[in-house]
Amino acid sequence: MSGKIRFLFIIILVFPAFTSHAQENHWSEGIFLEASGIYYFASGAMQGLGDPGFGFRGALGYQFRQLRFALESGYNSFPGTNQLISQVTFTPLVFKFGYELPLASIFGLQADANIGVLFSEITRYSSAADIVNNNARIDRYTAPFAGARLYATITPLDFLKIYAGGGADFIIESSGPVVLPVVEAGISFKPFIVINEAARREEQASATGDIVFESRSENITIEESAQGRVVRLRNAVYFEADSSVMIEMYRPILDEAGVRLRANPNLRITLRGFTAPFGTEQGRTEISRARAQYCADYLSRHFGIDPSRIRIESYGALRAPEYRDASWESYRCVELIIQ
Repeated sequence: MSGKIRFLFIIILVFPAFTSHAQENHWSEGIFLEASGIYYFASGAMQGLGDPGFGFRGALGYQFRQLRFALESGYNSFPGTNQLISQVTFTPLVFKFGYELPLASIFGLQADANIGVLFSEITRYSSAADIVNNNARIDRYTAPFAGARLYATITPLDFLKIYAGGGADFIIESSGPVVLPVVEAGISFKPFIVINEAARREEQASATGDIVFESRSENITIEESAQGRVVRLRNAVYFEADSSVMIEMYRPILDEAGVRLRANPNLRITLRGFTAPFGTEQGRTEISRARAQYCADYLSRHFGIDPSRIRIESYGALRAPEYRDASWESYRCVELIIQ
């Protein structure tokens, strides 16, 4: 691969990380905690010491759009494979960095690499007599350590990701690297998304003054504007022109729909997307579908609503929403029908 092609390939991978909508989130929402279980397969020089088997890892890190950085450690303890070696333990301390590539819906791929140091202890006997006398000694070693992984990921909620995959770790010995094939599965949790979301909802509730969404009459919402109060259907959210970006003041309506669906698993929701009658028919249909899909993804990510409970209908401007007034803004909406 030539230098120019290699550079272009890197740009294609990294560019989405700097164009993501994640810049709209608070910086603290990139902090994550990870915990995973791993299984090593002994190979090479390790076969003479022991079978590493199961272990665990924990990490504290930060995700900037698709780029990830973390400090990781863990522990493995396993018996030796010959009579003179009683037990082997090792604890890695590594800096981990990687790239997350969203694919479709909640699915994606993630590639990680790590580099650091490995602290190990070998409990051994020098001779058969030491075994009889239980005269064991502990040898401590420190060695450079590195590794690489490729994972498949599922992100059912903004703050929770499940990942599983495999790769290899390398203990860098003076005689050459010791390769340890590994499989790993774990979870990644972003606590500040949960904390900030609760704070945002509290702020939105206080910003609406005396209006309490849960206790108002069933089918209306009230907007405050420079022209006064405007009454609209409470089961609709509205969007920017020619865009699938929802107007922020309608987020509490979508949140309440999520709360209701989560509280009653028997309920289902139909999302009907509309547009103002401008542009091409295909363009209007695509925008109305993108608006409805935004609502569906939001309900799935923030409230755990299974996609099987969500129906999407996109009408463009082929029909008008149930509520409309003289303004085109009233056509740029998604109706929420909960049944």
